[in-house]
Amino acid sequence: MRASGYTDRLGFRFILLVLSLAVLALMVPMQDAYAQRDLAEKNQQVIRLYQSGQKTEAIALAEQTVAIARSRGDDKVTAILMSQLGNFYRDVGRFGDAENTLKTVVAMLERGGQGSNFALAQALNNLGGVYLNQNMFADAEKLFQRSLELYKKLPPGKEHNIWTGNGINNLAVLHGMEANAKAENGQLEEANQAYDKMIAEITDVIPLWSKEFGPTHQNISVLYQNRGEAYAKRKQYDLAEADLRQALALRLKYLPPKHWVIATTQNSLANVLVQESKFPEAEQLLQSALVIRTEALGPSHPSVARNLIALSQLSAASGNTTAAVDYSRKATAAVIEHARTETLAVRQQQGAGGLVEQSASYFIQHVDNLAAAQAASPAPQLGDEALQAAQWAVQSVTAGAVQQLGVRLAAGGDAVAALVRESQDTSVQWRERDKALIAEVSKPIGQQNRAAIEALRRQIVQLEDKQKTLEARIDKDFPDYAALSNPKPLTVADAQKLLAPDEALVFFLPGDKASYVFALTHDAFEWHTIALSRKDLGEKVVAFRRGLDVDELDASIKAGRPIIYFNLELAHELYSGLFGPVEATIKDKHNLAVVPSGALTSLPFHLLVTGRPPAAPVEPNAQPAYRDAPWLFQRQAVSVLPSVASLKALRSTARTDHGTKPFIGFGNPLFQNNAPAGNQRGMARSRGYNEFWTARGSVDRGRLATLDPLPETAEEIRDIADRLGAAPEDIHLGKDASETIVKQAQLSNYRVIYFATHGLVAGQITGIGEPSLVLSIPPNPTAADDGLLTSSEVAELKLNADWVVLSACNTMAGNAPGADALSGLARAFFYAGSRALLVSHWAVASDAATQLTISTFDFLGKDPAIGRAGALSRAMGAYLNDAPDEKHANPAYWGPFSVVGEGSVK
Repeated sequence: MRASGYTDRLGFRFILLVLSLAVLALMVPMQDAYAQRDLAEKNQQVIRLYQSGQKTEAIALAEQTVAIARSRGDDKVTAILMSQLGNFYRDVGRFGDAENTLKTVVAMLERGGQGSNFALAQALNNLGGVYLNQNMFADAEKLFQRSLELYKKLPPGKEHNIWTGNGINNLAVLHGMEANAKAENGQLEEANQAYDKMIAEITDVIPLWSKEFGPTHQNISVLYQNRGEAYAKRKQYDLAEADLRQALALRLKYLPPKHWVIATTQNSLANVLVQESKFPEAEQLLQSALVIRTEALGPSHPSVARNLIALSQLSAASGNTTAAVDYSRKATAAVIEHARTETLAVRQQQGAGGLVEQSASYFIQHVDNLAAAQAASPAPQLGDEALQAAQWAVQSVTAGAVQQLGVRLAAGGDAVAALVRESQDTSVQWRERDKALIAEVSKPIGQQNRAAIEALRRQIVQLEDKQKTLEARIDKDFPDYAALSNPKPLTVADAQKLLAPDEALVFFLPGDKASYVFALTHDAFEWHTIALSRKDLGEKVVAFRRGLDVDELDASIKAGRPIIYFNLELAHELYSGLFGPVEATIKDKHNLAVVPSGALTSLPFHLLVTGRPPAAPVEPNAQPAYRDAPWLFQRQAVSVLPSVASLKALRSTARTDHGTKPFIGFGNPLFQNNAPAGNQRGMARSRGYNEFWTARGSVDRGRLATLDPLPETAEEIRDIADRLGAAPEDIHLGKDASETIVKQAQLSNYRVIYFATHGLVAGQITGIGEPSLVLSIPPNPTAADDGLLTSSEVAELKLNADWVVLSACNTMAGNAPGADALSGLARAFFYAGSRALLVSHWAVASDAATQLTISTFDFLGKDPAIGRAGALSRAMGAYLNDAPDEKHANPAYWGPFSVVGEGSVK
């Protein structure tokens, strides 16, 4: 699917804007003709600058032209120029500026009584594009629909057909992008519905545009290409093949034979032919596309990587394991090589994370190929290679914190800031050269400047070498920042050196058809295929978590309804499926560190059952079934790591000194006045994180004010502070539980830092969506204190803590299984200087939370040698076996917490 289908037509709109200015020049009084002509000439210069790649200079001049037009009071010309400026902002990833500018344009046109004219349709269309670039599909769709209605009101004829088709096609591109996003989240039924909409919309556009552009126009080939790919996503391969053959025929007709766009269609068609087992023709197309892309863009360009991974898939499907491994090695190497050229703006524009995140399927394919090779001819090096590829595959979209932190650090004045700025500048220069190269090789062969192409390729190589040098300096001089911003996968040997004799590490990689488990101890390593797909795991995790909702459980008891009990049989089944293949290697190790990904980030591993349970829980008394079950936490102290590489980050930078003060706590923050108190920290869990942000990225204080107050957390903070011997001035409640107080406190002096509040981690808006802790909402929010302590702000804190406790709702994972929110907060706290976190999987019953956390600290204080995970295990066991109420034997009450990070004694 061409995710850039909307933005590809940006240049066409530039032409329309220039023509509009020329028309407007004829409409103004004669005495203004010179001024109007001067403005048109300035705008022509803006366009020349922008199209030559001098975007910063073009935007600055465009801003001047807008100011001139506004000063003359000409709303019509101002609106046209501002529309263009808004598109520029969007193109460079300045989405907030783009939105504000285009909203102003819409308001100006509507205020002028031109609510049904073409200019307003264009402005709405452009604003929809801003939202589409950020995957804000619902907002974009409303604007595209309204724009389409205005296009339909154009007089019958060519303009009506062209622009109505354009409006429908915008919706088609939107539905295609929405479908891709839903498919990636495992919402396959919703994805297929969106693909169906896309197919129907493109089918409507084809006759409109064929009539006006001609049936062989390049725009028609784009429609066939997009519809063919949508059919392929729906697995309607016969229809996909027909459309893609038509697109290829058209492109071969109007483009030079080695144009890189031809390679795109050849690649798409070949992928479909592989699904139809038409291997010889598919290979021929892919080899042809590989030659075109390699000649045009260089041997390690990301577009070449797409061809290589397609050849890998073809080789695997046809049984050529050796070729499949070789092609996937080359493809993943290209992705890793080019990932270093990315910047925050690039990631924002892509709308789906960076190059590594978007290419996760390449790395999974590589692991699949290695597994097939291992089955055919076992070799130790294949397992090591698979472990590293798997780590790349789950490179977290934590990037929200990492990107924002990079921007913050680059604005500083110290040594790391200078290196980060230079690295970012180098990345920008690489992207500009790469874009210029693609533009040059897109020209007909006879019009290409071969000298310019070779010069651009040399410059790209030089910039790549420079970036490698900068990365090496950052790795050497600032290892903490390198570990956060660009974690490198660990080899088997590297990981084993970090593990003590009583430790085991298990890492899971979900795949499309099967998944993988990697198990390491200080002297052993094994990896196996798990007969559960990503979809299977998601369904099992959802089923596993049934019965763990405290609200639902209490409501059922009060209403006398049947209770949905936690399924012990499923807990054992899931243990057998996940850990069974490696049980012999890990079961005798006291400390078990688990690295989950995908749906497994929502799985509380300590609640897995290692043997068949003696009985299922039944009413009226379920205590024996729960108390007699062989829980994993009773066999081993379980902790969670956000990545395999975080083991190195935690242990290589571990400090021997500790904070001098025992405890500082923040709780019972103020959200609103006179609100009823709740007993669960659960209000946030019913919404996605993005609902607490406005479209411009500022906090929606109205929504935050609807959070439940947490008065019971005040007592929780006081109790733990008393147990740990904290001073009264280290307890911050109510309005003092604020961002300002957190940022001003000398946190590096404290061994335990405690947050008892709501956690917002369930969702993401591109470029601004960060996991956050909600603190007191100030009357007059500022950038420094808006009530949300985001992960990038956490990373700027200076800590020296044994651990940070997040006694907050859903700090472990988001609303949907696989919402990889944990990594954002965890990596940020690790970077800031915490050794471990205590986090929750679901809305916590406050009385249970208080008892569990206090008990954990008590056990650790009495016997530090058991470690943090061991202390939590004892606290859960004590609660389970001595629950104050029989219903409290249910794991919904005693099982929400997990240790993230350093769980053993170090």
